[in-house]
Amino acid sequence: MEKEYKIEVSPEVLELLGPSLYTNIYYVLAELIANGYDADATNVWIRLDDKEIYVEDDGQGMSYSKNDIQHFLAVAQPSRTANNNEYTERKKRARMGRKGVGKLAALSVSAEVNVSSIKNGEKSGFVLSRHVPKNHLLKAIPEDQIKFDHISDHGTRIEMLNPQYQLPKQPITVITNLAKFFPQVGSDFQIHVNINGKSETLKDSQKYISSKLDTLSVFGDGFNELKKSFSTSNETSDFLNQDDGVSLEVSMANTEGNIKTLTMKVTGWIGTYKSTRGQKKNQSDFPDNYVAVYSHGKLGQFNILPEVGKNKLSEVYLVGEFFVDEFEDSHYPDMALSNRQGYKTDDPRYRVFSNWLEKTVSNAVSAKQAVVKQRKKVAGEKKKDKQIQKEGELRKSVHKAISQIDSYISRVVTKSDDVTAGKEVVSTAFKTIGLKKLEVKEQMRKILISQTEADTLVSNCIYSLLLFNGFDAEDILYTNSEDETSHIPFGLNIYDYLQKFFAQSFTDKPLFVIYVDSDVSPTRRGVQMEIGAGWVSQTAYDIVKCGKNNPLTPLNAGKRFVEIRKDDTGLFLTTVQFTSMYEMIKHTCQLFDKDPRSFDDNKNELSKLADIVDVATFNSRVSSI
Repeated sequence: MEKEYKIEVSPEVLELLGPSLYTNIYYVLAELIANGYDADATNVWIRLDDKEIYVEDDGQGMSYSKNDIQHFLAVAQPSRTANNNEYTERKKRARMGRKGVGKLAALSVSAEVNVSSIKNGEKSGFVLSRHVPKNHLLKAIPEDQIKFDHISDHGTRIEMLNPQYQLPKQPITVITNLAKFFPQVGSDFQIHVNINGKSETLKDSQKYISSKLDTLSVFGDGFNELKKSFSTSNETSDFLNQDDGVSLEVSMANTEGNIKTLTMKVTGWIGTYKSTRGQKKNQSDFPDNYVAVYSHGKLGQFNILPEVGKNKLSEVYLVGEFFVDEFEDSHYPDMALSNRQGYKTDDPRYRVFSNWLEKTVSNAVSAKQAVVKQRKKVAGEKKKDKQIQKEGELRKSVHKAISQIDSYISRVVTKSDDVTAGKEVVSTAFKTIGLKKLEVKEQMRKILISQTEADTLVSNCIYSLLLFNGFDAEDILYTNSEDETSHIPFGLNIYDYLQKFFAQSFTDKPLFVIYVDSDVSPTRRGVQMEIGAGWVSQTAYDIVKCGKNNPLTPLNAGKRFVEIRKDDTGLFLTTVQFTSMYEMIKHTCQLFDKDPRSFDDNKNELSKLADIVDVATFNSRVSSI
C-alpha cells in the first residue's frame, strides 16, 4: 500500500505560523533536539552549512503502520495530558513537548523540510512544506531515497534545505548556546554538532559555567559536578552555599476548574561570574548573564532576570538555572507561550515563583558584593605589604647614600680632581636613591579628582572623559567611582594616602589635580585639606566649577576654568564651556604623554552625559536652579 502523508492543519495557518513562530536558530534547534529527547534518544547529531541543516537522533523513530506518523502530522494536538503520555516509554523521562507545535520549528528555517524516520526497520519519509495543497497531502519521499548518517534501525532525521537564518561559523558557538537549553545533558543524552568538518560534543552543560563563578548557591540535591568544579576553581568555599529544595504553595484552578493547592518543588542554582570579560561574542548568541527557568527538562524562559531584578549594576554578574516541573503539570492550565520563549506572567504559579526568586536574586547580589569586598581586602593587603617592602628598600638606600656622602665629606677635599671624584660619589649616591624611589612612586596614582559626594554627577562626567581619552582606572584617584580600581587601596587611611600622593611632588613624576568646585566645597574638610596640600606642594591643577560662586583662595580663580552646571534634568554647559573642558582634557593628556581623542569625538562622548546648549538656554536653566 502506498503511504499517504496528510497534515491536519489549515494551510493558511501553516503559512503564517511556520516562518514566524521562532526568532532564533537556537530555539529551532532546541525544539528538534527536544523531539529526540522525548523519543528516548541517547544522541542527537546536528550538521550546519549554507545548503542545509539536519538534525538526526537515535530515538525510537516513527512507524507509519503504528500511526506514529499520523500523530506527528496532527499539528497543535496536545502531545500529553494529565493521564496520558506524561513520561517517555523506555527511559521514563518527563516529556518536554505538550502543545504539538514544536514540529513546525523547522519551517521557520526553511520553506521545505524533509522528514525521514525509521522504526524497527520500517522507513517513512515526506516533505513538510509551508505551502500545503488543498487536499492536505504532503509529498512522499521514496523509501530508496531515505538516507541516514548515524542510525540504521531506529531514529528520525529532519533536513532543512536552503536555511534562511544566519548560521554560526564554529561548532563550539552552537554547543555553548545549546548548553543553556539542555542542562540535563550527560552520558544518557549527548548533542553532537558539525560545521564544515569541525565537530564538538555537548556532554556536560555546567562545565562551561561553574569554573567561572566566585559565588554559588545551590537549592536541592544533585548538582555535584557543579559544586565540585566551583570548589576546584576557587581558593575558598566560603561562598558556596547549599540549601534544601524549596517548596512553594499556590492555590489555583486545575484544568477541570476546581481550586486546588499545588506545591511547587523548586531546585536549581544561582551564582556570580568572577568577571564579565568575554561574555557574548555575537549578536545571535544568548548572553551569559541570565537566570533561566526549566520545566520537564526543557527551557521555558531563558532570562527571567529583567522581571525579578532591581536593575543594579552588580546584576550583570548573575547567572542561574531553576527547575520547576509544576509549570508543565498537565493537571493545570498550560502556562507556556506558543513559541516556548516565556511563560504567562499572570499565572499564579509564575507570580509565586517570581516573588521567591526576587529575594533569591537579591541575596546573590549581596554575596557578590561580599566576595568583591573580600577580594579587595586581600588585594589591598598584598599591595600594602609590597608597598611597605619597597619603602623599606628605599630607606636602606637612603641610609646607604648618606653614608657614601658622609664618608666622602669626612675627608678634606682640596684638590680639583678630588672635587670631580666627589661629584661622582654624590651622583652615585643620588642614583642609588632615585632608582629605588622610582619603584616606589609607581605605586601611586597620577590624577586626583578632588570632589564632594554631592557633586558625583559632575565628577563622573570628568572621570568618564579621562577614561575615554586613554587613562586607566588605576591612574586616577576618585573615591566616588563605581569602579573600585580608582578607590584608595583597601586598608590604607585616606589622609595618609593623600599625603603620599601630594608628597610625590618632590619627584620628577608629573601629578595633576582636578578640583570639582561647588557651593558646598568650602564646607567640606576633606576637599579643603586637598586644596591646601596641593597649594603647599605646588601641584599642577585645573578647576571645574559647578556652583554659582567662584572658587576661593588658595585656588587661583583668576585662571581660566571649566564650568558645567546641573539641574533636575541633568548636566548642561555651553559650546564655549565645552571647549574649555576639552582643553583641560588635552592638557592632562599631554602631561602624561597620551594622545587625546579629537575635539568632535569628545563632544560626541560628552553629549551622552550632558546637554551642550546655547548661552540663552544655559542662563535660563541656571536661573531656574
